[in-house]
Amino acid sequence: MEQTLNYSDEMSLDTGNFRFSTIVSIEEASLHDLIYVSDKLKTGDSVLLVNVGANVRGDLRYRVDFKGFTLGYTTISGFIKTLYEGIPEIWGEIAALQKRKYLPASKLDIKLQCLELKKVS
Repeated sequence: MEQTLNYSDEMSLDTGNFRFSTIVSIEEASLHDLIYVSDKLKTGDSVLLVNVGANVRGDLRYRVDFKGFTLGYTTISGFIKTLYEGIPEIWGEIAALQKRKYLPASKLDIKLQCLELKKVS
């Protein structure tokens, strides 16, 4: 399954710091606890991404948790990967949630924000 990143254009200057946001999608949602908490999720809820290592291509792999439940996993790749290398936990928020009546969420996107960019001279 190929994972794609949707890059957000919500970049702003805040007290002199450059803030960069990106949207990532959850993978393997049907294999974990999403079916148990799907009805409790809403846009804007906080989720915790916990680093679980890297995949075979060297991309960062994070487990997505919501109040003790594992919703699925996500992969961070490309140039975005360098912003999150070495960070064991990332807080994000639910950016998009697609539900169908009587079924668990079919699509779940997470908004991540990088608070500090690495400076290169």
